[in-house]
Amino acid sequence: MGVLIEGIRLFYIVYEKKLVIILPQTVFQWFGYSITATHSLYVTIAIISFFCFLLGTRRVLKWPIFLFIISFVLVELFLYILLRYFIRLLESIFIRPSTLNNAENYEEWYEYAFETDKLHGREIWKASSESKYYNENLTRTFTDELKTFRELGDIEKLIKLLQICINKSMNGILNERLYSKSLVGTKCVIEEYIEEIVTSLKYLTEQAQLLKVYKTYPP
Repeated sequence: MGVLIEGIRLFYIVYEKKLVIILPQTVFQWFGYSITATHSLYVTIAIISFFCFLLGTRRVLKWPIFLFIISFVLVELFLYILLRYFIRLLESIFIRPSTLNNAENYEEWYEYAFETDKLHGREIWKASSESKYYNENLTRTFTDELKTFRELGDIEKLIKLLQICINKSMNGILNERLYSKSLVGTKCVIEEYIEEIVTSLKYLTEQAQLLKVYKTYPP
């Protein structure tokens, strides 16, 4: 039974090429007989099953299966290369890579990329805070609290909150999907949040330096 199943599986692979139908029909025509496509398929399966039983499934099916796998891999590789060239073509049309690639420094590249995002309306996506990939409300709350503690000079609470905010998985703001829509930047809410974290860290650094100066040169 296993031999028959292997034979059926092999010829199902080449069935679309009609080889299992054409070859038996051709052989029968040499002897002056004609058979239907269905009978031709049955004959082919019976012959392959017989050889599998006689010589062993591995010896009969090894090379056909190997050639099929190699052909499948080559087709996949060809389609992948074709897809990459197609994406490159789209980039050449919509993203202006020639301008971006010719930038002499990051500032110039950023300017070109920002203009490209603006040209394709990606600023609208940035301005919209809605997204399922991060927690918008929590991000806004942390931004407001960081700003409040910094302006009040409450260093202890600011440090505790920063320890929570700098967690790399916090709020989901590092989800790669949030950075694949545009060439530069992401949601404005996230950019404001990150900017406030940087500002708070700079504030703490300045306060630490002032404290060091105060201890070195007391009034």
